[in-house]
Amino acid sequence: MEGVLGAFAGTKGKEKEEQKELSNKIASEMEEILSQIKATETKYNLTSDSDLIDALIYEELSLRARYSYLLRLAKENGLKYEGNFARSD
Repeated sequence: MEGVLGAFAGTKGKEKEEQKELSNKIASEMEEILSQIKATETKYNLTSDSDLIDALIYEELSLRARYSYLLRLAKENGLKYEGNFARSD
């Protein structure tokens, strides 16, 4: 009986570790995207070329879409942000 319970507890621990890894990956990607958005905004403010401005606008829209996707993924996995992502249960 202990073997079954031990295996179950090991499975729970493994799932928890996988969830923590997912949380870390999502948080890391979100931080990177926010950094890229800030860099894009800075470039936008420093240029006057209309073609480059268009490219930067599309780049920012793409980054914001990726960020929205990651937010949705975090919510679907029961993660919440408190300085870093953690399980909400």
